[in-house]
Amino acid sequence: MFKKLSILALTSIALFSINLDSGLKVNASNDFSINENEIIKTNDIPLFVDGTVVFDSNMNGNWDIYAMDGQGRNLRQLTFSASDERWPSISPDGTHIAYSSNEDGDYNIVIQDINGDRRFNLTHNGANEIQPNWGPWDQLLYVSDVSGNKDIYIKNIWGTPEEQGYGQSDGVQMTFSPEDETEPSFAGEGFGNIFGFVRGPKGSGNIWAKKTEDDFREWPVREGGQDERSPSFHPYDALYPQREVQPQFMFLKNDNLYWSNTGWNNDYSQEQVPVRVPGTIRHVAFSKDDPCTVAFTLKEGGKIGLFSYCDPSFNPILLPDGNTNFGASKVDYGRNSSGGGMMGGMGGMMGGMKDMGNRMMDDMQRQEDMMREEMERQAEMDRERNEMMMRQMEEQERMDRERMEQQMEMENERMRLERERTEAQMQADRERMDMEREMMEEQDRLDRERMEQQREMMNRMEGDGGRDDYFEPDERCFIEDQESARGLFGNMEIGAEVDCELKDGIRERFEDPTSLAMLGLVVTVGATLLQMLRGN
Repeated sequence: MFKKLSILALTSIALFSINLDSGLKVNASNDFSINENEIIKTNDIPLFVDGTVVFDSNMNGNWDIYAMDGQGRNLRQLTFSASDERWPSISPDGTHIAYSSNEDGDYNIVIQDINGDRRFNLTHNGANEIQPNWGPWDQLLYVSDVSGNKDIYIKNIWGTPEEQGYGQSDGVQMTFSPEDETEPSFAGEGFGNIFGFVRGPKGSGNIWAKKTEDDFREWPVREGGQDERSPSFHPYDALYPQREVQPQFMFLKNDNLYWSNTGWNNDYSQEQVPVRVPGTIRHVAFSKDDPCTVAFTLKEGGKIGLFSYCDPSFNPILLPDGNTNFGASKVDYGRNSSGGGMMGGMGGMMGGMKDMGNRMMDDMQRQEDMMREEMERQAEMDRERNEMMMRQMEEQERMDRERMEQQMEMENERMRLERERTEAQMQADRERMDMEREMMEEQDRLDRERMEQQREMMNRMEGDGGRDDYFEPDERCFIEDQESARGLFGNMEIGAEVDCELKDGIRERFEDPTSLAMLGLVVTVGATLLQMLRGN
């Protein structure tokens, strides 16, 4: 409460110190000098014109980043390299910008003071990092093709090695589908953990939303299959909070401007924004000071203008005079970093619809409610996490016990099998030894029998008849007398050895008439042959 009163007091002092000149002259000329013939009274229009408009433009040949105030005055160039610098996004306090530069070949994300005093590369991955979006909590969303297709990454800005100047760090990948994801956009300050993006090819993309923490859930918000692109969220809560307080955003569908819910409680309502602009809108951006004021660029000439979605009856204005072609593509509308900002624009903020002090108190109350809800949600998450950890520990203990029991059963079974195998081996060894013993006994018996037979044979050989009793010698015959020596063709000597079979009965054979007749025939034939040989 003390903080609220202090801020309210400071706000009151600031309000008294502001000079609300109803006759303020606004630059609306092509050369950006004051034109006395074109005067806009800020208390006559429901627009905030004291912020800083940043945009990329190729008005000088290549793409560079430019800035001017909300009235189209004080145009200044912020980048000057020969390369391309594109897709600017201004920090919540209006003092810095992020953009993509291909000065090193591939596009890298660059952080720069809006006055140009200091700059550093936030990314340097040898890939293309484009379309940065500066979130309300000083985090940066961007698109990178480091993994092949285009995905959304998130990275802190301050406190990184790149910002400190002593090293490099990587962003955290947030999308992983095989399709391209582009045009990331943070939700408002109250929902900084949610962002929207476009998924799908150019010309037929759909708008999705995703959380950057907790369960990292993502869900489709717009799936019309049409050319839905360029989501831009309300910087704080909702465009129409009287309907439902949830993140709401504007987007382009077939070049027409719509607003949409993000789908809380399954509410995906959308409506076309009744804005009449002299051309086709390319991109829109809410004012950080007065979200009723929306900056836009047109495809025709890259013109830049402002309109109020809170008061559709008021016609949009083109800066500075409706005739200037800025060649702009991407636009962002931030606070005035030179001191105008929220306090300097009180005369035009919301057309006098809200009191600054009450608004700041409401914002603080909303922040306190959100912090309390966040703390309660975090406490509930901690309880659920502790319960889950307890369940996991119990489950782990149960699994460990089961595993130990299974191991013990397996060990017992292994020991039983080993014991049975040992017993079987011992039984086999016993049987083998018994068989070997029986074989040895049989061999001994056979050896004894053979020795007994040999002994008997020796005894026979050493009997009365000596060896001749066992071995019978061959019979031999000799001529014993003169009678036996007589032969057919001559006589044999007495004592000559003859065939025993021939000797037996030889006389009887010579006395047989048939034998003698055969013998005579042989002698006659032999004599005849001999006579024939002699005659020849």
